[in-house]
Amino acid sequence: MSNTLTRAQIHRRSAARTGQPQAVTEEIATRMIELMGETLSQGDNVKMTGFGTLEVRARGARVGRNPRTGEVHPVQARRVVVFTPSAKLRDRLDGLEPNGCPDDEFED
Repeated sequence: MSNTLTRAQIHRRSAARTGQPQAVTEEIATRMIELMGETLSQGDNVKMTGFGTLEVRARGARVGRNPRTGEVHPVQARRVVVFTPSAKLRDRLDGLEPNGCPDDEFED
């Protein structure tokens, strides 16, 4: 069994928990993802209380190295997205076993 929650599983579980048709929960999730992507691409952060923050950070130019050949090449400056979990999520994660989630957490 995989310990990865897929987008399809999110749609199914959201529909089951809310009583809404799966098509409705798919549409909501799709629009949320689009909105978060647009917000991040404008350089703004996304904060989800109780879950965490997606923050856009600048990563400076640096010198990279090909691990196979050792060849040095420049890596341009860019923006990256960094996730910082909320205190509530960190507390929940502290209760997990070292190998991941409890067995029943991601069952369908």
